[in-house]
Amino acid sequence: MLILLSLLVVIGFSREGKAHMKNVFSRVMIKDKDQNILVVQDRPGLWNFPGGKQELGETPIECAA
Repeated sequence: MLILLSLLVVIGFSREGKAHMKNVFSRVMIKDKDQNILVVQDRPGLWNFPGGKQELGETPIECAA
């Protein structure tokens, strides 16, 4: 089972003050039939749900999974 947990949109501003989307990140919770939940180690001492930066044309679920 995949559950989209978070979707973070990073907004940047041009010199003219116009907002534009810079990056989109998402994370998902993946649970199997035995209720085990997948976590990944981002860096030493930091565990999180799988996720990443969304590429052009990807859905949030495709990005995180």
